[in-house]
Amino acid sequence: MTWSSRVVGGRRSRAAAIGLMLLLVQSGWIEAAAADGTIDNTFNGVGTRTTPIGSFADTAGAIALQPDGKIVAAGTYTISDLNSDFAVVRYTTDGGLDTTFDGDGKVTTPIGASYDGANAVALQPDGKIVAAGYAYNASYPDLALARYNSDGSLDTSFGTNGKVTTAIGSTYDQANAVVIQPDGKIVAAGYTAQPVTGADFALVRYNSDGTLDTTFGTNGTVTTIIGPDDDFVNGIVLAPDGDIVVAGKASNGSNNDFALARYELDGSLDTTFDGDGMLTAVVGSGDDFASSVVITPDGDIVAAGQAFNGTNDDFALVRTSPNGTLDTSFDGDGKVMTAIGSSSDFARAAAVQPDGRIVAAGAAAISGKYDVALARYRPDGTLDVTFHTDGKATTPVGANDDIANAMAIQPDGKIVVAGAAHDGSYNDFAVARFIGDSTAPYGARMIGVPRYSLALTRTLAWTASDDNTGIDSFRVRRRSASYNSSTYGSWDVVKGATAYPYGSFKGLPGRTFCYQVRGRDLAGNVGAYSPSSCVGFPVDDRTLNVHGSWANGTGSAYYRGTFRSSTDGGAYLSLPVDYRYLAVVVTKCSGCGKLKVFLGSTLLRTIDTSASSTRRKVVIAVSSSYLVRSGTLKLVQASGGKKVIVDGVAVNLGS
Repeated sequence: MTWSSRVVGGRRSRAAAIGLMLLLVQSGWIEAAAADGTIDNTFNGVGTRTTPIGSFADTAGAIALQPDGKIVAAGTYTISDLNSDFAVVRYTTDGGLDTTFDGDGKVTTPIGASYDGANAVALQPDGKIVAAGYAYNASYPDLALARYNSDGSLDTSFGTNGKVTTAIGSTYDQANAVVIQPDGKIVAAGYTAQPVTGADFALVRYNSDGTLDTTFGTNGTVTTIIGPDDDFVNGIVLAPDGDIVVAGKASNGSNNDFALARYELDGSLDTTFDGDGMLTAVVGSGDDFASSVVITPDGDIVAAGQAFNGTNDDFALVRTSPNGTLDTSFDGDGKVMTAIGSSSDFARAAAVQPDGRIVAAGAAAISGKYDVALARYRPDGTLDVTFHTDGKATTPVGANDDIANAMAIQPDGKIVVAGAAHDGSYNDFAVARFIGDSTAPYGARMIGVPRYSLALTRTLAWTASDDNTGIDSFRVRRRSASYNSSTYGSWDVVKGATAYPYGSFKGLPGRTFCYQVRGRDLAGNVGAYSPSSCVGFPVDDRTLNVHGSWANGTGSAYYRGTFRSSTDGGAYLSLPVDYRYLAVVVTKCSGCGKLKVFLGSTLLRTIDTSASSTRRKVVIAVSSSYLVRSGTLKLVQASGGKKVIVDGVAVNLGS
């Protein structure tokens, strides 16, 4: 094996939801999808891609996703045993080399006198690409950055011809991580080696043109001593309040521990974080260190790396609250170790899904060599067994040892990792993509659908839930039936792929309209339609058959502008109906009489329409039934000499 898990410097319960998904697949509501953690074969046809830059060893150390879905990987291109350059490769969304990027998808950049390499990459909102790492000044490496235009050319407005180098100490300086602030300033983090104290945490902030930002630390640089010997920053992230959080390793005199630090915007340590701005955590029984750091949706900090279990290294995670307190809800003590392969395993990258689950990526020893390895954790630190059945996934990429050094999660939930794969002779850039969200949305339902509506135009709402990438759009369909029919017509889509959780719909008098909604998430998974929610629009009095003496009337205060009234006891109105729910629309007034409602010869209800004041368009429920009831409805005037006013009949066939 060529990968050493002991190197500490340089690069460094959904069970119910799954059960529901399987049920929906079996019932035909949704199509079966590859499980989370399986390789995504839509990427380069096999889910992986290796890219030789030159004839020797090439390694990707960082990854970033463009808004258009293209994938940017940055790392090191080895020219010879004595020379290497920055390398940046851009891939299309399907895994091909993007030929709009410098003609062949690959860019190499010499910066110093010999050894140069990129360990980190970040994207600016304007599409420019910032790579950070190191460049030799003939004696020692300096921290180095290069900025590229979106076509792969160097951005000559940045530093000197697109390049910047910064010497912090008197010997070794290196950037292992980089981030772009919202104001466009660039923060690079890594280490600086001091002659007496060894290596220390180092942060440098640049203005957008590549000049040092003198408002940060001392002339743009900050160094922090954490342990008595070598300390390195390997990961960086911006907190929601703008603070800068870094993670790496710090020596404790005998071994290395996880180390985190939190800085204010001016570069000073944030003393609300563990009292002095710094935190070290012992995870295993020997050397431990963090390679990556992320912020969860609730603001907690998660560092991922490796820890020694007494025999080998394991994936390791540490979770703290924003103030640096170990989060005891995370596996009891804020720390997790996970064995994946047969010997040493190590995480080099971490990412957080929108639902708070944490994905770590790196390498695991499988069958005598290292393969790319992933593990997914629930927010409580337990392995998410819905991810590749046991929470862990490994895949070979090259002919020998493979590693994932960096990871990003696409908006559709797919997990993209970048690193190196051995081609039998040397390492090549390697990229692999995994399914990250295979669970369809669930819990779809309509909101605000009344049983009856006198208004023919209604605004209805809907919702659905998703456990990962989130709802992208909804589809709403409806079908209808007449007041005198027991069967519905076919479903019609009335809102297709709408992002809005509400919409306006128009009904028709005398019909029942049933609505269903389903959600589609950003991964493209489509959920089941919701149960039907049905609204009945009444027929007005003109549809009713007249028996006996009934007067016609008009007025804007009545349903659809008309009504029928009678003072003739025994006079009735009739209508053939099929219903599960039945109501009549009447006017209540002082001196108004009673109305008896029959289905055939069965009395359903006697309605007293008397009231102290006049109220028009009053909907009064008459009958409900689990099964459809059919027959001739009769509305009988039951108070001779007193007025009864009928405005309509509301039928809801239900579902």
